[in-house]
Amino acid sequence: MFSAFGARFFGPSAPPKVAPSEQQSVPLSCRTSNFWSWDADRPEVNDPVVAAALREIHAGPDKPWTVQRLSEIAGLSRTAFTKRFTALVGRPPMAYLIGWRM
Repeated sequence: MFSAFGARFFGPSAPPKVAPSEQQSVPLSCRTSNFWSWDADRPEVNDPVVAAALREIHAGPDKPWTVQRLSEIAGLSRTAFTKRFTALVGRPPMAYLIGWRM
């Protein structure tokens, strides 16, 4: 089963050898399941102002978003937008964006 070196190094309970394809299947399946759960992670917001900003974030998560740009889309000041977004979504806009990108 194990080489003499492996038995001496790891002891009698050496870890089993796993094929590379089996090692790669776990991260791939995790990523696939994350992909399919994206829609479930979108917050339902009935506020049209925050909903407009969320639509833009979801449509283009790779864009270089700033609070200034999102607040312009919402038609509010940065402070008013951030307070409203945080109250409805539960996280500030940039924290939500970072989580969405991941």
